[in-house]
Parts: sequence; C-alpha cells; structure tokens
Amino acid sequence: MNPAGKLIFKDASTGQVTVFHYHTFYEMVIACIVKYTGRSMEEARALTDRSFIVQQPPTDVLAAALLTHEYEYHWAMVLVYGEEYWNKYPSISSTPPDDYFDWYDDYIAAHQLAAELLVDE
Repeated sequence: MNPAGKLIFKDASTGQVTVFHYHTFYEMVIACIVKYTGRSMEEARALTDRSFIVQQPPTDVLAAALLTHEYEYHWAMVLVYGEEYWNKYPSISSTPPDDYFDWYDDYIAAHQLAAELLVDE
C-alpha cells in the first residue's frame, strides 16, 4: 500500500486547515530504512506497509503532529529494531546521523516530495 498525497484536517471551531503530506512521510521512512539499515527497497516498503504508519494513519492534526514530532529516521529505526532501539542496540543512535539533514533535503528534492510535512493553509 502506498499512501497517496496528503491528509487534510480542518478544525471545526476555527476553520483552520492543516495539510499533512502523508506520502512524503511514508516515502522518507522507507528511504531511511534503506539508507540506514541496509534493507532493500522492497523489504523497507513491506515493513512500512505492515506498520502503524500505514495501518493506522493519523485521523486528526494532533495525531499527525505527534507522528511528525520525531524524525522519519526515528520511525524507521522503530520499525526495524523496535521501541527503545537505542537501548537494545547501543551502536544505533537515537539521534539522526550527521549526514541525515543534508541527505534528507537532497532526497526530498530529487524525488519531488513535499519540503514540509505539516503545513497550515
């Protein structure tokens, strides 16, 4: 399963519209799995498709904000190594590697993904 596009949330009391670029988040988790764990693209996609990321997508802006509060790197490590991976595998840092942010920006640009995950409109 490939989450398409974006999720749009509208606050009933204020009318504020927030867009979650769900497809970008999904693709970046997969890309992180491939880059930082050495899994194949097919394995990374299957792992992500079976996870809460796809099986339980955010249903409101708070859920999307909680999901994007952590870097996609974190969620990739959780999917591959489990919760508290940094305690189970001390060689795997809970913070993204030094090259993460430059790689992330380059990947987003090269694959024409959304530059920001949550955007108020």
